[in-house]
Amino acid sequence: MKKIFMLMFLVVIIPVVLLLLLFARSPQRFELTLKKPAKNAPVSLEPSGAAVGSSVSDDEIQAILEAVAKAKSGLKGKPHYAYVAFTVRYDAKKIHDELKKQLGDDVKIHGMTSSFGVMTNKGLHVGKTGSLAILLVSSPDIKFGVSGIDLDDFGSTQEAGKTAVLKALADAGKSTNDAPPDIILMSGTFVAGDEVKMLDGIAEVVGKETPVIGGNAGDETLTGIWKQMTGQAVYKKGLVLTAIYTDRKIGWEFESRFKVTDVSGIATKAKNNVIYEIDNKPALDVYDQWLGGGLYEKIEKLGYNEVVGYTARHPLARELRGDKGAMAFCCVHPAPTPADLAAKKLTLGTTIEEGSKIYLMASNWQAIISRSEKVPEEALRRGLIKSKDGEFGIFVVCTGMAMSVPPQERFKIPLLVNNVLGDIPFIGVFTHGEQGPVPGIRNINANLVESLVVIGKEAKEK
Repeated sequence: MKKIFMLMFLVVIIPVVLLLLLFARSPQRFELTLKKPAKNAPVSLEPSGAAVGSSVSDDEIQAILEAVAKAKSGLKGKPHYAYVAFTVRYDAKKIHDELKKQLGDDVKIHGMTSSFGVMTNKGLHVGKTGSLAILLVSSPDIKFGVSGIDLDDFGSTQEAGKTAVLKALADAGKSTNDAPPDIILMSGTFVAGDEVKMLDGIAEVVGKETPVIGGNAGDETLTGIWKQMTGQAVYKKGLVLTAIYTDRKIGWEFESRFKVTDVSGIATKAKNNVIYEIDNKPALDVYDQWLGGGLYEKIEKLGYNEVVGYTARHPLARELRGDKGAMAFCCVHPAPTPADLAAKKLTLGTTIEEGSKIYLMASNWQAIISRSEKVPEEALRRGLIKSKDGEFGIFVVCTGMAMSVPPQERFKIPLLVNNVLGDIPFIGVFTHGEQGPVPGIRNINANLVESLVVIGKEAKEK
């Protein structure tokens, strides 16, 4: 009997005690309880003033039919505004024509391409051929004015921005004699940092205090075949704006936070979006040195497209200063090309003026993905909107930032947003350069940004 008891003690009691000691000594871990969304997830049966639908059909016509049907099934009343996002392997003209057929001429359309996938509150949607999502809005107390212009029709991007916003105001039945819009949604074209001049043109009309939030149309092949869209046209090099007027609460956030390192230098030779020298040395060599070497090997190993995920975790930034001591950093990540390696230069997604002091920033994918909780939290807080009290949201994520997150973890991005917002309809896009407001400074153009606009169900507090 004694031998049996000893055997039980050795086999059962000791392992249990050891396990208890191990867990007592081990640091606590936070583990996401998110699950990948099931295919054909049920659509909410409770209609509201806004709803989303999505599809990953191989055929763009079928994708429109599926997405519009899903969105309409959750919508109260007839839609009067549509925000659509789709990937570039779909034919944009076919999407445009089928949208018009399904929605009619009375629905205003704001559309753009998104890199590698689209997002909704149901999750990340990535198809074998293409992905598409649509947000429909029927709320009568939210007024939209949509405009689209071709940048090639203008002598300057500033003139283009001014014309586009005037057209958006007119489409909303407003003029410069009226109060400015509550917020403006922007979908543009990557123009190497010249986007800030578009923002200057917009500010000429509505003032620099009006928030302008959005991003440049994305392109999963990174070859410049992005598109923008309105109900009237499809653009290869366009600017699409939506001016929003409403008595509803509005929340927004425009965020690009990284850790500032103690490494910095002066852009001693730079022009537009290219830095040729830092501290009078070849810029690419200096950046490689700042990273501890190995950048060239990573380019050779990962390729020019994939190395963007690495540089996105180690961006550069310049200081921005405004009135009353306001200060922020404008982040930008290098996107090396074969020409960059040959000339030892850095090609960026926005402009850094010659003579600017630039800093090396740092992060990791875990910190980057955590933004997907912080951004909606700040947007709700700014708008005094409670979770579940939003009517709809527009979510913008930098493609480079998303690429810095391992592919198997990216599905968590929209689900984290959804957890905070409380399962309200939202649509999300992956963009190439982002625009948004920095309080106390102005609307800026930057990279590696997440932004979110939330329109609430309740009226603004008076």
